[in-house]
Amino acid sequence: LVDAPVIQQSISLQPNPIGLQGSVIDDNDFSNPISGVSIRVITPVNEPAVISDAQGRYRIDTLPVASSVTLEIDHLGDVTTVQHLVDFANPLNTRIISLNG
Repeated sequence: LVDAPVIQQSISLQPNPIGLQGSVIDDNDFSNPISGVSIRVITPVNEPAVISDAQGRYRIDTLPVASSVTLEIDHLGDVTTVQHLVDFANPLNTRIISLNG
């Protein structure tokens, strides 16, 4: 094998995209969805925000490839952050966000 040809390959592994969906609800009344809440990934990279709809639902189609992401939640100027551990076994993660509405 000393004179065997050298074979080079370039391989790049891309994981399947993982999304995040859920709803925003009121701490004091779980049946009360909160619309107009801005949700965005800020760590490991800044991503554009999504806004919860009239039923409080939101969806981020693709999360960055990371074991966890930090979400910034902005409701009427009251900004908070939460950590979300990414579950790569589920193509669409779910997270309920509870706010003191």
